[in-house]
Amino acid sequence: MSDTNKTVRSGSYSQNGIVIGFLKYAHEDAIQKVKGYNKEAIKAIVQNRGSNFSVDNEFKPNIIVMMSEAFWDPTVMQEVQFDKDPLPFFHSLQEKYSTGTLLSPTFGGGTANIEFEALTGLTTRFFHDGSIAYLRYVKKPIDTLASILSRQGYKSTAVHSYHNWFYDRADVYRNFGFDNFVSGEFFHRPNQIGPFMDDRDFVTRVVKEMKASEEPDFIHAVTMLNHGPYRADRYQKYTNHVHGNLSADAKQVLESYTQSLMDVDESIKLFISQLEELNEPTILILFGDHLPLLGEDYEVYREAHYFNGDETDAEAYKRKFSTPLLVWNNFNGEKEELHLSPNFIPAYLLEKTRKQGNVLTDYLTEEYRKGITMLPDDILDKEFGIQENQLDPYRLLQYDVLFGGQFSYSPQEKPQAKSDYVLGSGPITVTEADATVREADGATVINVSGANFVADNYYFDFIQGSKIYINGEEQQTVYTNDNSIECVLPDKFNKSAAQLTVQVKVKDTKGSVLSQSNVVNVQHP
Repeated sequence: MSDTNKTVRSGSYSQNGIVIGFLKYAHEDAIQKVKGYNKEAIKAIVQNRGSNFSVDNEFKPNIIVMMSEAFWDPTVMQEVQFDKDPLPFFHSLQEKYSTGTLLSPTFGGGTANIEFEALTGLTTRFFHDGSIAYLRYVKKPIDTLASILSRQGYKSTAVHSYHNWFYDRADVYRNFGFDNFVSGEFFHRPNQIGPFMDDRDFVTRVVKEMKASEEPDFIHAVTMLNHGPYRADRYQKYTNHVHGNLSADAKQVLESYTQSLMDVDESIKLFISQLEELNEPTILILFGDHLPLLGEDYEVYREAHYFNGDETDAEAYKRKFSTPLLVWNNFNGEKEELHLSPNFIPAYLLEKTRKQGNVLTDYLTEEYRKGITMLPDDILDKEFGIQENQLDPYRLLQYDVLFGGQFSYSPQEKPQAKSDYVLGSGPITVTEADATVREADGATVINVSGANFVADNYYFDFIQGSKIYINGEEQQTVYTNDNSIECVLPDKFNKSAAQLTVQVKVKDTKGSVLSQSNVVNVQHP
């Protein structure tokens, strides 16, 4: 990416917001065939595929990839001080477990691109500036951690606390081979801090999904609590003040971010304690997707003399794009210093858990062992030890997977979207529905029993939860629990035919049906 493009993009993001800033430049990303790509070239790469490590088919620990929104450690800024450590628990984990940094491909936004890399092993480095992989390139099934582990007996679940439709995640996760996707529409009245869901409610739901599964779990979890903007009114009370040579505006932004970060630290503490109580072999890789946007034009970073925004040397580049990374597990006492890009996460996890990968992850494992663990902007390749044309096989494999004939996949690895993929914890089912007359007022109440019902959710734009449909018409529904809901039968149905049909549906804020049950018949009492 050129310096000019970086400057232009930063201005666009400041004026239009991160998502619009990305989309503004998406038209530049025309797909061009990679030089030298053909079936024979891919076959040559496949033939050189080696056995990187011994696979253990018996050991199947839970594997969790947790991407924490805008998670960063502000204590690395030497010219800024805080009343107290904003990340006491995370820092305590760093003393015991493998830790280091993740070199993000973006600054301040573009979350979907980081998770694209962390799930697929592919890299956004080969795309034109401004592309969002989820929106432009994931148009067919591709092999990911979700499908790789599903082939080995895992249940693969994606959990995200925002809308299912954002970044087309519902469709993307289907193409990635997930079994199910628990989006914000399927959370049960979560606590809200500022504009976003409390991460403590989020991690509790992740553990609930794991407890409900009989198989070993692969979980892809994306949080939202730490998302900007970091306005002064985000919290009623601030308990950790910032000190240093910063303007009043910069201090306010950083204090708001820090207060949010303290809540995130508490959620990590809760998550680890719940995983320990689960008492199952588990590995968790936790990282921030990108640094937070702290003020206009890098205000906090500039005033703290941390970076200026247009970095061209390796060390300054790392400061701008490096987020904290930690690997917690309860079966291996190994402690490593890690510095990697998100595209290396699949290969790293598969090796640590002794799970079979594919040609791409095997290739990345070999590159990792050669010392290539981070992929910067290509203008810094030499400073990061990347030789000219060294990544040519990688580029060919990526083109093959996304745009070519997928010749690199063996018949066993050929990905397919699962026919039983569902949104939510599982399919909504109705096992019984009956009509009773309420003694207090003589109203007819339709009682519905079943599974995976969802409560009304006042988080973001009001999510309606599970609604009962009588003869195809939506009714005002009262949620009791996951297995029981009810509604009052309107008078007009008392005057109609004796037989009524009952179905339960969940819709999103766009009115799309996310999940619906079977249809059952009910007789008037």
